[in-house]
Amino acid sequence: MTISRIILGVDGSPSSSRGTIHAAELAAGLGCPVLALHCFEPLSLLGKVAPPVDFLALRYQAERLLREEWTQPLVDAGVEFEARLLEGTPAQVLLDAAAAEVSPVVVVGSRGLNAVQEILLGSTTERLLSRLTCPVTVIPSS
Repeated sequence: MTISRIILGVDGSPSSSRGTIHAAELAAGLGCPVLALHCFEPLSLLGKVAPPVDFLALRYQAERLLREEWTQPLVDAGVEFEARLLEGTPAQVLLDAAAAEVSPVVVVGSRGLNAVQEILLGSTTERLLSRLTCPVTVIPSS
């Protein structure tokens, strides 16, 4: 099986950082490009950021982190990659990206939700594993 692209979910968490390192190593070994995706969810920031909330500034900050910090292992490995910041839920953005490829591999970090968060929020990883037909690598939170 030839892998067309590695689709990488990034969010700056420790498991995401480990996932980026894994994706960089995998891409270097296979000679395939990486599509690094960060999902910007403005409404998820409410209550976490003091008002007034400048969503545009937060979006620019997330985009800067994506391009300058979160994808640094890809730069260091010298692999071809594209970084995109998209709005939407992480699961749907990653599902859509995988559906657009012929034979991708998806790499994500596990956020390690507790039982209550899992029930209320659901799990991106669970949604990916139940809906994707391509290989998925989940990097544990610890």
